[in-house]
Amino acid sequence: MGSDYMLHAHRHGHYNASTEAGAWQKDSYWGYQRMRNHHPWWAMIMYFPQDTPVELGPTGIMPGTQYYETRIFQDDDTEEEALANGKAGTFALIHYDIWHRATANVLGEPRFMLKFKFMRMKAPAVPSWAHGSVAAFVGAVSGIMIINHHVPTFLAIIISLIKAGNLFELDAIAACFIGGASAYGGIGTFAGAIIGGLVMGIMNNGMSLLGVGIDWQQGIKGFVLLAAVALDIYNKNKAA
Repeated sequence: MGSDYMLHAHRHGHYNASTEAGAWQKDSYWGYQRMRNHHPWWAMIMYFPQDTPVELGPTGIMPGTQYYETRIFQDDDTEEEALANGKAGTFALIHYDIWHRATANVLGEPRFMLKFKFMRMKAPAVPSWAHGSVAAFVGAVSGIMIINHHVPTFLAIIISLIKAGNLFELDAIAACFIGGASAYGGIGTFAGAIIGGLVMGIMNNGMSLLGVGIDWQQGIKGFVLLAAVALDIYNKNKAA
């Protein structure tokens, strides 16, 4: 990790013997009582002390999701999911904020994983990698080989970022109505829409932390939207 990193005091052993995949999650600071801010200088290592084939239920990681507080993927099982499977000693070095889960263990044998957290103590003042002429050439060649090997992963990340706004149409419409917009038009403010967006964001985070399924989440948000529209129509008819 480098000389300017500190191994955080918190570390945790994970045990997986479930035949069903766990829920997608982000690690949180101070539990789920307060959602922490993003920690771009934090990294996490998930270390597997035993041979961990896919059937033993390794950790699943969703690339490119470390900057999103809510899920940007609808299905639990997607082709973009990266699995930390491999021989004993395999580890996954990931961003602390990335979405991850335990996958299904279908072998009926215990699977163990040790989690370690690292914090960068200060911003780097000089390059921390070999940057001489020979090292630069070797690094460039290695980089090209790595990029060529991981093109599908990079494309999956780029596509996920491009589609980041998909499926948020319901949230946007509900935020407007919650913020005071009228079904009859002519009423609504920017500040009201911002407040409505905050309300929807709190709902999304709360339902995700409670483990509410994505289908139920969409249904609940749809009900909230219908209730806001119905209340608006009722108030307009009452005023008339």
